[in-house]
Amino acid sequence: MRWNLLGPRRHFWNLLGDSASLPSRVASVWSYTIALVRQAVARGTVVVLMRSRKRWVDSVPELVRSNLLELCVPRAPYMTPTNLGAAGFTRVSNALESVP
Repeated sequence: MRWNLLGPRRHFWNLLGDSASLPSRVASVWSYTIALVRQAVARGTVVVLMRSRKRWVDSVPELVRSNLLELCVPRAPYMTPTNLGAAGFTRVSNALESVP
């Protein structure tokens, strides 16, 4: 693994290791993320969709039938009563308060 943090040529990809294996690493991270979301949906967890609705629904079709909340303004990725709606904000607050 090469580290090139200092000097005139900073390369983010060097932090990830050999660039030839980068696509497979990104693909495995995405697969893992999809698996986590599927597990959350199966448990009935409140899922807040902040951006990229089409990409998420294409990757995890069961999101459509889940406990899904979407932001009113996806370009403002923060959860407030205005951006989630009062009922959605209450659902998220209650879900967070129930976490041990």
